[in-house]
Amino acid sequence: MSLKSSNKIQFFRGPKSCFLGGKTIFHGSVHSNNLKCPDCKSRNVIRFGHLFRTFQMPPVGHNKVELLVQIPRLQCKKCGAVKQPRLAFADPKKHYTRSLERFVVDLCRMATIQDVAALTGLSWDTVKEIHKKYLRRKTKSFNLKKVRHIAIDEVYLGKKRKFMTLVLDL
Repeated sequence: MSLKSSNKIQFFRGPKSCFLGGKTIFHGSVHSNNLKCPDCKSRNVIRFGHLFRTFQMPPVGHNKVELLVQIPRLQCKKCGAVKQPRLAFADPKKHYTRSLERFVVDLCRMATIQDVAALTGLSWDTVKEIHKKYLRRKTKSFNLKKVRHIAIDEVYLGKKRKFMTLVLDL
């Protein structure tokens, strides 16, 4: 796993992983060398306790993989904020890693949202939100000025998959 130098994961000494109920759980903590305030980017911070967060990672075979990370709470001496540092491997307020996001997007190209949700162990809503975020980013710069005529067609794919809608620029 390659990470930016701003937030490397340092694994605990002792058991680095354990297997519980068909899940693989890796244990780690945020490296303390590059901690800085997420608001003002000041390095003048002190640790103000810590908490544990669990992130879901891409599955290995049919086994779920989770990352249990000890994240410090930081108190900034410059702005006074008490917050968690930004993580290089996950977006704020998300319970999954960016590698799982990429895995979901790749799977959504070949399978339905329901199939991807079943394979990854995520909820249908989470998979849909990841896919919508990707589509928004991808089609944000789509230029429609030169489009004059479009064709829309629906193809029946069977009882389970229902219909697929095709949109073409003629």
